[in-house]
Amino acid sequence: MTDRSGDDGPQSVTRRRVLGTLAAIAAGSSGLAAGATQVSGLVDKMSIDQKVHMVHGHDKRDATGWIAPLHDLGIPGIRMFDGPVGVRTESETPMTAFPASIAAAASFDPELMERQGRAMGREAKAVDAHQLLGPALNIQRVPVCGRNFEYYSEDPLLTAAMAAASTRGIQSEDVVATPKHFAANTQETRRKYVSSEVSERALREIYLPGYRATVEAGALSMMSAYNRVNGTYCTEHEVLLSDVLKDEWGFEGFVVSDWGAMGSTVDSALAGQDVEMWEDEYYGADLRRAVENGEVPESQLDEMVTRVLTAFAETGHLDGSIGPGERNTTAHRDLAREIAEEGATLLKNDGALPIDPDAVDRIGVVGRAIDDALVGGGGAAEVTPADTVSPLEGIQEFVDGRAEIRTGRDPSSAARVASEADVTLAFGQVYSSEFEDRSDMHLERRDDELIQQAASSGPTVAVVHIPGPIVMPWVDDVDGVLSMWYPGMEDGTATANVVFGDCDPGGKLPTTFGQSFDDYPVSEQRQYPGENDRVHFDEGVFVGYRHFDAAGVDPLYPFGHGLSYTEFAIEVVDAPAGYDPTTEDRATVSVEVTNTGSVAGSEVVQVYVEERDPAVERPPKELSGFQKVRLDPGTATTVEIDLDRSAFAYFDPDARAWAVDDGQFRIHVGASSRDVRETVDIAVGESGLTPVDGVVPRDIDGDGIHEDFNANGKLDFPDVNRFFQQTDSAAVQDHVGAYDLTGDAIVDQQDVLALFEAV
Repeated sequence: MTDRSGDDGPQSVTRRRVLGTLAAIAAGSSGLAAGATQVSGLVDKMSIDQKVHMVHGHDKRDATGWIAPLHDLGIPGIRMFDGPVGVRTESETPMTAFPASIAAAASFDPELMERQGRAMGREAKAVDAHQLLGPALNIQRVPVCGRNFEYYSEDPLLTAAMAAASTRGIQSEDVVATPKHFAANTQETRRKYVSSEVSERALREIYLPGYRATVEAGALSMMSAYNRVNGTYCTEHEVLLSDVLKDEWGFEGFVVSDWGAMGSTVDSALAGQDVEMWEDEYYGADLRRAVENGEVPESQLDEMVTRVLTAFAETGHLDGSIGPGERNTTAHRDLAREIAEEGATLLKNDGALPIDPDAVDRIGVVGRAIDDALVGGGGAAEVTPADTVSPLEGIQEFVDGRAEIRTGRDPSSAARVASEADVTLAFGQVYSSEFEDRSDMHLERRDDELIQQAASSGPTVAVVHIPGPIVMPWVDDVDGVLSMWYPGMEDGTATANVVFGDCDPGGKLPTTFGQSFDDYPVSEQRQYPGENDRVHFDEGVFVGYRHFDAAGVDPLYPFGHGLSYTEFAIEVVDAPAGYDPTTEDRATVSVEVTNTGSVAGSEVVQVYVEERDPAVERPPKELSGFQKVRLDPGTATTVEIDLDRSAFAYFDPDARAWAVDDGQFRIHVGASSRDVRETVDIAVGESGLTPVDGVVPRDIDGDGIHEDFNANGKLDFPDVNRFFQQTDSAAVQDHVGAYDLTGDAIVDQQDVLALFEAV
């Protein structure tokens, strides 16, 4: 991304502050109106010391982060807790431990993710938490990244859908959500030092869409990452924090640093970094001195404080109006189990699953970890549950004496058990954690050997608890492979329900499983873990399945793959022949899904878009829409997948704008990135408007006036701000008819005021 901090153009700090005056006036009527009104007078009363007090951490007080109260001003303390997959307390207070984010993403069900977000918000309130540090949504670029289990997917659309849903859910309970880690933080190895050397196109198309989705979902905070992006630390990255996040996307919340990520005072404050955590090394006395000597304008400090207080005014925390919470409820535990079941991904099944306990005499359950639930990974996402259900406990409870269960915990005993059982469930796992990446893609210790020994001795299904892609040297010898990911506290119950057919495995792969690490586009040292603390994203936009498809590499299991206990027919029943993204909101593809099997089950309709003759290098196809359906046997339903302009667009780094080329596109509809059932072609053409500050404004009411300057489908104050900044630009003045709100055949500040009044 080009750093424009020294330019005298519309994106520079000084000019942005001046030209942003109109939008600042309008903020009182924006989405955070109530909070802004309440806070404005409060900030005016504060001394510099009190303002500084509000932008750094204090003694933790059993919280991950803590801003102490200012009692004389009536400002309560602010308690921040880790929270990607449940609330993690410093005192290990028992909470509901939900499945890992990768398991939730495998469900391809944003509504389910939003329900989890609401539950986590309630749990947060139960321990007096006001802010959750999540969702975590970095792209799974490196298959061995230690935190992949915390993240959703290698795909930006799926990531965006799940992260936005989590944000909405958390904040619906009046708890501040904190999407993290902004941005391009894709590895744990030397995470505090490495620079992600990444093109603006790759940033825009792959690494930023999830964060923008959370902003559009109303996120009240955002966490900046440890790493650098193109040489500049994220906590000092004005282009990312101010130009993109706050100005372009209209983010109204506050940016909090990852814990201990900051390394400067003035550079960070001027870049748009609002809060330092977890202490005050840079935003304590040093910030006060910087304000007093003029290095940081007091108006900048005022903005930082205002953003913090406004967020908590919006949730009701400032006036104490937040209701009670609840934790460890039966409903939350049931939800954790449901998510584990919906994310369970059946990768292979040669008729071994589901198992009918009434139809077999002996069931083998083998593995060194069958006695312990693998709730989740380590680090910030490590939640302490009240209790857990191990795989063996869940299986024993489900079978309930209808068949004999024999166990083994090492390779030799696994072989013996498998030789005597009608079918054997062989468990393998790999533990992953924040702070370090996995050393390879294998299961731990002797788990590969154990599964191989069982498979060589009798019918065997491998059940794996994993944080992401693994290699499977035994895959050809087993009769089935089931990924339970990290299934949370209800591990054993969910596993038993799936393997015995009480529910259909609902998952699809949110990430590609290669046959080896070398299959991925990060196999060179300069790409991972980097050289001289620079990690080169040479693959550009060809991440995950985009790379596998473009390079012609056959994966072990492709993105979007997941089997059911039933069969589904997928048929396109309607699709437009053409689409003009400047005059039409969307192109809608209608797909009929029929359960042709004998049991109830779920399918995920996946729609991928391919540009047939692209002017620039583009992936062969990209996920552009999906919908999960659940059907009883013999029933059908029709789903509509809406494809908006973004489904056909790419980011043009020369024009610094999103572009859609006129031409032919092919829509691929199927059950995975490689299981395409039907294709339809569509002609796409634009009306020729020039992008305004990187975006083609939209006409949202069909009157020929393109007043939606940030193209988000609604009128808001970021539209006013962008119009105000770009009124005299050639992009606007060359198309007067598209922006003449007053009808006087010219575009000037009167048109800006007309838009202001309309908003």
